[in-house]
Amino acid sequence: MYMTNKFSIYIDGNGYGFGNIGDDAILQGIIKILKTLPSNPKITIAVKHGVKLPFLDPDIHVAESFNFEEAKRSIANSDCLLVGGGTMVGDELGLQFPLAYNIERILYSKKCSKRIVLFGIGANKLTTRNGKLLAKMMINHSGLITLRDLESLKVCKRLSTNQENIFQTADPAFLLEPKETGRSRGIKDIIRSKGKTIGINVVNEVWANKKEYKMAIATTCNTLAVEGYYPIFFSNEIRSGPFYDHEANKETASLLSCDYTILEPTYYSPEEMIDIISAFDMVLSMRMHGLIFASIARVPFATISRIDKVDNFMNQFGLKSSGTIDTTTSNRILEDTRVLIIERDNIIANLEKIVRQKNKDCWKNQQYFTSYIEGRQGQENISGRVRLFVDFIRYHLLTRI
Repeated sequence: MYMTNKFSIYIDGNGYGFGNIGDDAILQGIIKILKTLPSNPKITIAVKHGVKLPFLDPDIHVAESFNFEEAKRSIANSDCLLVGGGTMVGDELGLQFPLAYNIERILYSKKCSKRIVLFGIGANKLTTRNGKLLAKMMINHSGLITLRDLESLKVCKRLSTNQENIFQTADPAFLLEPKETGRSRGIKDIIRSKGKTIGINVVNEVWANKKEYKMAIATTCNTLAVEGYYPIFFSNEIRSGPFYDHEANKETASLLSCDYTILEPTYYSPEEMIDIISAFDMVLSMRMHGLIFASIARVPFATISRIDKVDNFMNQFGLKSSGTIDTTTSNRILEDTRVLIIERDNIIANLEKIVRQKNKDCWKNQQYFTSYIEGRQGQENISGRVRLFVDFIRYHLLTRI
């Protein structure tokens, strides 16, 4: 079927086009992979308001995210549901997204006998009973699962009844490169006009009421400013409101006694953002894709962990987070940022080596996807249909308000 007929893929699962540049970077990497498939598949993507993102080719179709009726039509007209990248297994932000959102689409795809792929995703340890039950359902109804790191692989294997369809690859965002535009050049000029700089991206989300980590970052900035490093705050998630980065940046910056700059929360394409980050001397980002962008740009980085995925990312580079939101101190952050200064050349050489390997590992997603699509898909037996029916009921019981 894959090689002889026009193959159609519907991509959903993550919040593309909502202002999270990291999520859009994952999508751009996925598209790069799918565009190399010999069948030249028809691709439809669920995007906010059904608006086409600027990096999507004209032949790519879009549907509206969070519109289940439109999702059902897209699934019915496709051969495969691809749940693309990001932390798709995790309950730290609640059950409705991404778990319930994705399971609703996965169960409907299974009902329609479609192929189901979790593509380059991340998996955090589940913290609630219902979260574990939903995650098991999600994993066990998927025909192929590729994970971005070893820890995510372990989480999914513990939840799976079929470990033969689970593989470790890499985050598709590692396929991106910095791309200079007039806009990014202008921001880089601002950054470089300040001399030596540290780029800072603070996160609020469900931790917005915690203040100690912001004070630790502020104290670090004040000390580094005395040592010649100018703090510039940037946002990888550009939506407005107390839940998002710009407000977290402002709250942290208000605690500084030194000069600083806060960049406006403007939407840049992922490759523009990588280009902007390349102008910093070092980066302190609480967003994982801010760290990925820094690594691609070969800029030394540090982080404060708010969630499993940040620690998992740092482990891949042989690094540790500067504590967690609850445990970090300015002394810990200063110690780690000073290492970035002293060991800069060695760190950049290590980034070069690891990012090149991550780029290669990204293409394993293509290999596993091709093998899965070209393989035979067995007919669902009666017990399988009963299990699907039972899971529909369990899904509604677990997610009802």
